[in-house]
Amino acid sequence: GVLLAAHERLEALLSTYTDFVESFDVVKGLGIDSTVDLDLEGISRLADGTFWVVAEGRGRGPAHAGAKGKGFRPNLLLHVAADGAILRAELLPEVLVMAQEGAGLEGVAATEDHVYAILQRPWGPANGLLRRTVLLRFEPATGTWASAYYTLDVPASPAGGWVGVSGLQLLDSGLLAVLERDNQGGTDAAVKRLYTVAPEDLAWSTSGDHDSIPVAGKTLLVDLIAERVFADRAIPVPVFLEGLAVDSSGSLLLLNDNGGVPGNGGETHLVELVR
Repeated sequence: GVLLAAHERLEALLSTYTDFVESFDVVKGLGIDSTVDLDLEGISRLADGTFWVVAEGRGRGPAHAGAKGKGFRPNLLLHVAADGAILRAELLPEVLVMAQEGAGLEGVAATEDHVYAILQRPWGPANGLLRRTVLLRFEPATGTWASAYYTLDVPASPAGGWVGVSGLQLLDSGLLAVLERDNQGGTDAAVKRLYTVAPEDLAWSTSGDHDSIPVAGKTLLVDLIAERVFADRAIPVPVFLEGLAVDSSGSLLLLNDNGGVPGNGGETHLVELVR
């Protein structure tokens, strides 16, 4: 029922895009039949034992010329019970649903009052040139979204590639920790860094107007390559650093996705950063 309600909101949102809606497989896209087909890319636990998770979307939104709904899946923010039951499903703000591209939601961090999420990479040519992705804040009590831009580091690998966000976590200080990585590994890797952002210092925009969206300042917390986090453990620098957590002592935990792709050793490494 929760996902069905989300589907109905999405259908109403896209109702003027006839060709898009006619080719959009809504049941498969939101998983509202007997299965739930979700690409989960972030999880955050609340004190009451429930979770906020993000599901990455697929396909391009109708604001793109020639975009079709076939294979389209929206990015979703989900409130989930301890037994896995979906309690609430939220679409991103309308402007982001319309402009959706690949590399969507890739991290979530929650308090009782706010849920923070972030897109992995920039959407749109202008944001691509400026290396700006979108940091989001959701207020469960009011259902209100707010946004800020987050500027990614410049790709620096001799092999080229891109830089994106692959993790988001709240620290005890109230700062957001953001994990940035390039899509290179081993000696080709150049960007594996943790930054902090102060969410309380941001003049969050709720209008969706690009000109009113602030750019978040970020502070380097640790450069994982420069500080030999992997070299000192005799670990080749992994391509896919995809997990970020904070334990009860305040230490940061990093986890890589072993990828199962050529050039990846296949190992999964859990690394503790004592702060």
